[in-house]
Amino acid sequence: IFKRKPALEHILDSVLQTTKRENIFVATSEQKENLPIVQLCAKLKINVFRGDENNVASRFLYISEQTKANFFIRINGDSPLFDYRAIEHGIRILKQKKYNIDLITTMGKNYPSGMNMEIMNVKTFHKFYPKFKEQGDFEHVTKYFKDKPCEFNIFFVKSDIKNSDMYKFSFDDKEDCKRITKLFSVIKRAHYQYTMEKKCKMYKKLFLK
Repeated sequence: IFKRKPALEHILDSVLQTTKRENIFVATSEQKENLPIVQLCAKLKINVFRGDENNVASRFLYISEQTKANFFIRINGDSPLFDYRAIEHGIRILKQKKYNIDLITTMGKNYPSGMNMEIMNVKTFHKFYPKFKEQGDFEHVTKYFKDKPCEFNIFFVKSDIKNSDMYKFSFDDKEDCKRITKLFSVIKRAHYQYTMEKKCKMYKKLFLK
């Protein structure tokens, strides 16, 4: 909970600035502890799919089969300060490249943790999903493709953030949560009104003195 809202709701607030509600799917597992996620999605009228706990990729497989989408956009649930403009930037690239692309990713090219998104070609994903073998392939969804950059048409999106590994807007432990809570305390408007660059400036002022 950050600023009286679950982390997921903060992500959805941002994504809804650029994506229609009916096109958003929260992919979670069938574990009992994820029931609050289902309840939150019902309250916010967001689609939710419950699948295998360990095979995250299978959730994306099922949703993309049901929606018959050409591409899906992947955002992690530990990113309450996610900037929706990353999606818009990715879609602009996709339109420029037409359909001649397998994956667009911000991971590994100057995007801070917690600000990442990926756009995956559904046809490519379905074709190669049967070849997934390592647990990491199933857990991280696009790992199989990024491990074989010469075999796929992958576009790595860059940002202007220098030393991006200094910033962490995702959370894994209590210290991360304390840091994000402090960031929210200095954000006076809806967080999605602040760009990633502005959030990095706030982060630097608070934690990188």
